[in-house]
Amino acid sequence: METQKSMWEWSCSVFGNLPAIKVAQRMGLEVAELAVVMEQYGRNPCDETKMLLINEIADVNVMLNNTASAHNTNIEDCHEYFIGLLMDCPSVFEFYSTLSTEQLKTVNFSDWSKSIRMDYIRIKFGIDCERRHEALTRIGALYTGLNSLASALSFSLAQVTADKMQINRARKWKISPEGMGQHVEEAANASS
Repeated sequence: METQKSMWEWSCSVFGNLPAIKVAQRMGLEVAELAVVMEQYGRNPCDETKMLLINEIADVNVMLNNTASAHNTNIEDCHEYFIGLLMDCPSVFEFYSTLSTEQLKTVNFSDWSKSIRMDYIRIKFGIDCERRHEALTRIGALYTGLNSLASALSFSLAQVTADKMQINRARKWKISPEGMGQHVEEAANASS
């Protein structure tokens, strides 16, 4: 099975040690692709669209793990952090669990829980940093969502991620003009 470390090491060996912002930007593109495929699956929940959805979930998970690495954190710590926020704030958890996928994109935790979040960061990570909080929250929320989708669609997130990394390792890659990695076929399609 792939690990966060093995995915990051592969990424750095292929693309170099890209800045966290470039890794996050690529993850954002993958999330946008996931949103499109989720909509397709919602309109036509057949085996074909389910497989497209699972493949996009795997892409996002690879980039999410790399984003966590680029932020010098562990994805499981982000997941634990996010779940801790939800459990510490039951009304937030209840609210979060009722949102649609579209609404989840706009989730913004209330100011009253900010001190709880900052205390958690100080205790768990020994720092007090708004950027760190935002990275942990967003990575944790997305990872929680991917795990929920995997459960709902009855597949192993770890296995589809390992399968995706096997494909990624076999592809030829290049750095796009925007400074992000893309496989050569994708690069050819983008220029046409």
